[in-house]
Amino acid sequence: MVTKNFDVYRIWKIVKRFLKRKPLQPRIGDIQGTHPLRETDHTFVILVGPEFDSRLPNGLMTSRLGWCYGFEELGIRYRIINLFELEKILPTLPNPFFWISELEYHYLTPKNIMTLRKYPHFVWINIWFKNDKKYLENNTLPNFSGSYGVKKKVLASEPTFVFTISPEDRFYYYEEWMKRGLMLCSLPLALIFTHNLRNWGKLLQKTERKRGNKSG
Repeated sequence: MVTKNFDVYRIWKIVKRFLKRKPLQPRIGDIQGTHPLRETDHTFVILVGPEFDSRLPNGLMTSRLGWCYGFEELGIRYRIINLFELEKILPTLPNPFFWISELEYHYLTPKNIMTLRKYPHFVWINIWFKNDKKYLENNTLPNFSGSYGVKKKVLASEPTFVFTISPEDRFYYYEEWMKRGLMLCSLPLALIFTHNLRNWGKLLQKTERKRGNKSG
């Protein structure tokens, strides 16, 4: 459980961006969904941090918009939310469920983590396997794994499930996630189509029912 108030990973991430004169807030702009909202609707929510800039058509931005447009085709309104305003905006949204990547967990506070626990959310994770950093270093690859402290935050939020864009025959790169009891799914970026989102919606409902039965 994440209980400490001082989070070295969060502070250092923000300080580094400040020193490099990078934005400390996401630039979302006017890209919110326009689908009409009814009382019984759900809201698909993308949580974004300082790296997000709607003016730049890079992979970080377009991959998230792909999810948004897919759910909008299903008649589900979407919202892109600044994670620093999570507690402020959340009460205004009917039945939200969240998409978030491991990247954004750098900036989440203990309060944010406890809030996420209350709602269905799925996480785009990085690799995590035994001796992964040594393997990456020996092969002169960037640190695709990330910090263990951030992974602890992901675990503490108790996600509905986690996913990767890698195929299932590469799941051994994510074995440490599975060892900790998380449901891992494969979703290549090229396959974000409406029929796939329907299947993911069913999976979300199924896992949430199981969670509800356990808590009851």
